[in-house]
Amino acid sequence: GMASHWFYLAVIVIVSAYFMTIDECPFSSTPARSIEQVVEKLENQAQTNLPVSLHRAAVGYNTNLDLACNGVELLNTLGVDPSSLGALRPAEIIKTLDDFGRSFAYFFQQGSAAERAAKDTEIWDSITQPLIASDFEGCQVLPGGNAALISNRLAALNVSVLLGGPVGNVLEDLLHSSITTMRKFHEQSSTDPFPEVTDEIHLIMEFSTGDEWGSITSPRANRFIISHDMQNSHLSVMEDFHGTITSYNPEVIIIAGSHLLESLESEERSVRLQNLVSALSSVPSHIAVHLEIAGVGDIQFLEGMAHSLFPLVDSIGLNEQELGMLYLATGGTQYQGDDFVTPTAQVAADAIQHLMDLEYVATGNGKHEISRVHLHYLSFHMIGQKISPSSGVFNWDKQKAARAVAAGSLATSIQACGEDGKLPPTSELHIKEYGTDDLFASFKTHSMEYWVAPVAVCNVPKRTVGLGDCISATGISYHF
Repeated sequence: GMASHWFYLAVIVIVSAYFMTIDECPFSSTPARSIEQVVEKLENQAQTNLPVSLHRAAVGYNTNLDLACNGVELLNTLGVDPSSLGALRPAEIIKTLDDFGRSFAYFFQQGSAAERAAKDTEIWDSITQPLIASDFEGCQVLPGGNAALISNRLAALNVSVLLGGPVGNVLEDLLHSSITTMRKFHEQSSTDPFPEVTDEIHLIMEFSTGDEWGSITSPRANRFIISHDMQNSHLSVMEDFHGTITSYNPEVIIIAGSHLLESLESEERSVRLQNLVSALSSVPSHIAVHLEIAGVGDIQFLEGMAHSLFPLVDSIGLNEQELGMLYLATGGTQYQGDDFVTPTAQVAADAIQHLMDLEYVATGNGKHEISRVHLHYLSFHMIGQKISPSSGVFNWDKQKAARAVAAGSLATSIQACGEDGKLPPTSELHIKEYGTDDLFASFKTHSMEYWVAPVAVCNVPKRTVGLGDCISATGISYHF
């Protein structure tokens, strides 16, 4: 979820600071390439001027509004008085406006990021109703949720998309006009009215360095996120979405948001995970299934999720932090967590090989098996493909892997640093020659073949949210 994005960002910032102090990069044995040469090679390899070969995709399940507001102004509007809060302690779960004020104040005073859930509709309504009534005045309203961001990216690449997530009126306007929501799909095939959908709101309370709330001052810019998201945590659109797959007949199904099950009570969590397993088990072998992985804190849940879902999918997308957690959760022993903070391509390939060698991953379920892994890290991306997948499962085109990994890399730089869908001037970009001897390496392990691409990084990223979704959607579109 959001929290993991922000942890990930903090890591990036620390890592960048660390690498910027190294004058001579000790990791590269090939002559340094200029940033111009690297970008030119990425562009030649990605051929982004040519259309992608994916035409139809179905994407589930998490969609919401990201509402970015000034935290102090919002609390003032709600009439929370900072001087009456007493000792500043964060609540585990927000039950009252005072809980809300105290928790925000605690992290505001530290300048640290945090995420909390609202306990029930009553407190949630008291926080959000004034915002809705003012038409979100003073807030930035953005599409949120992995499934919505993936869908917008696919649609921008001219892929037809069926989106299975809760989409209300406000979110519908923020989605690419070509996307078919569940409501649009229903209206094309039935005259019965489609039930009213409420947009889920994730409230991102931003604060800047030096912001003041009463006598408290924030030492640095950060954000406090709060939501009461019942629809996405239960993957509520799942059954409806999978019920439409036969008639929509996508080439690929992309699954995101399964990490949100972590927030449910354990009994309910295992019921919904089982429902997800049944839904995915019914996907025929000619439709490729991609699972987008997001960070969860509970290692046992992560292991259980891998065990349940990995045999049912053809492809996974993840970042270095998620790879490290999966590696450790599934019994990897060669590396420690620290090895994944700034992993080399070799460490990543070893960890992926460990996952591929797990018995339940190696055999799949007869219709699907993981034969493709797309890893994104700050300084390089890597696509791995199974050298000889079983017969009868979906087969990724090896000829397109190098193009896909380069396209994913460029998409990152454009989204994080660019304007109007274009890269910034190369003077604003740099390459961290780190993690791989050859920036454009390709190599094989005993069962996998890998393609690596460097990432052009800018000094001051304009956008950091949703990069992983953009990368994975791009990679699938070009690799299909």
